[in-house]
Amino acid sequence: VSGDKKDVVQKLATHLNFLAADTYYELGPEEKADLIAQTPHSMMVGDGVNDSLAMMKAEVSIAVSGGMQAALKSSDVYLTESSLRGVEDFFKISKQCVSLIHQNLIISVSYNLLVGSLALFGFVNPFVAAVLMPISSGFILLSTWIRGRNK
Repeated sequence: VSGDKKDVVQKLATHLNFLAADTYYELGPEEKADLIAQTPHSMMVGDGVNDSLAMMKAEVSIAVSGGMQAALKSSDVYLTESSLRGVEDFFKISKQCVSLIHQNLIISVSYNLLVGSLALFGFVNPFVAAVLMPISSGFILLSTWIRGRNK
């Protein structure tokens, strides 16, 4: 979705492997906003005032550095680079974060089920169980720290 000329948009769409049917060009701000509003789970990347309305309608909006203040105020994410390469990095980091959240959730649930079951069946007295529960947070912090060092 762009306000740019057809040849520019089609060249970028070809580079990004978009279908011609999914490519919109020479659209005004209202047209972009209407199209984004009708598209569930949409993401809008913009850099100017003409993108800010569509950015507000998108589920996720990304402002590119150097853009107008209106685009920055309407966005959920601000890229410090002025290129679209940051969008690829954004997806990569997002996937890593979701993976880390799943990993930490598995660690937390497993630890708490084990220690909770031991306490529930009387293998651990309540004081020891109370001491062991915060250790779960320590495992989560350690997991996050180790994963962060490996990236």
